[in-house]
Amino acid sequence: MAAKLKVDQVESVDGSTNIILNNSVTMATNKTLPAPSLTGNLPAISGANLTALNATNLGSGTVPTARLGSGTASSSVFLSGAGTWIAAGSSSASDLTSGTLPIARIANDAIDSIHYAAGSIDNEHLADDAVGVAELSATGTASSTTFLRGDNSWQTAGSTSATDLTSGTLPTARLPAGSIVQVVTAVNTSTVTTSATTFSDVMSVAFTPTNASNKLLIRCQLGEPDTATGRGHAICWVGSNSTEVFRLCTEFGRGEDYGAESHTQNIVAESDFITAASTSARTYGMALKNNVGGTFRVGNGADHKITIMEIQV
Repeated sequence: MAAKLKVDQVESVDGSTNIILNNSVTMATNKTLPAPSLTGNLPAISGANLTALNATNLGSGTVPTARLGSGTASSSVFLSGAGTWIAAGSSSASDLTSGTLPIARIANDAIDSIHYAAGSIDNEHLADDAVGVAELSATGTASSTTFLRGDNSWQTAGSTSATDLTSGTLPTARLPAGSIVQVVTAVNTSTVTTSATTFSDVMSVAFTPTNASNKLLIRCQLGEPDTATGRGHAICWVGSNSTEVFRLCTEFGRGEDYGAESHTQNIVAESDFITAASTSARTYGMALKNNVGGTFRVGNGADHKITIMEIQV
């Protein structure tokens, strides 16, 4: 049986030096050394039961990575919030599965056309001549004899032959020179009797040329004149009977005898070619007067007529 030493204190001989234990000391079970009695450096013992060590007490050196978290620290792993060394997230754009990339992270001119959203390119961002025939989605074959139709297909153009025209009207500008562009005819069946020595209107017709350069041909018919004691003078006029276009006749009547009533055939005359000069509406007419005293009449059994033709130059 081991010997026991029971004392309250143990001191050195002179009471001033440390006591040296030549052998190991074994503490009885559940026995501890009070902390105030421990000074100096810690002995080389296990720190498994060391607690309440404040990190602010670290005065020098570094904490090894192995002490920071589980796993193996390396250049390809990072310490997660769970205290584990793990690989960082991917830096490849192909691995992005959510969220959006800020515009500021995209360099100017860095995205080519295959990355645009459908229908997102407006006219402002289309380069001149950027869309050629090859880029059109039209069906059919583009060639020098086909044209893009409204239904987005390449089709042969319509015939350019006038014989194939089945509807619509041909613009007068497309007519060859010498073609009759329009014809206006007016007929008057009234009888006009006059004894005045100034012009009296017989009839008139409104007319509007289609082209200021075109020519007009005017044909007038004064229906059957008959005279008693007068001799007639007839003109074609434009605008008013004071502006003469041409004369139908200088004088008609029965002659110098004045002895009896006489009848003559219709008086028919036409103008030279007259330049329209403008496309303004105007009025053409016929008028007559007495050259001498007496009376006469026109339209006694025949109609008066004015025909105006416009001819393409």
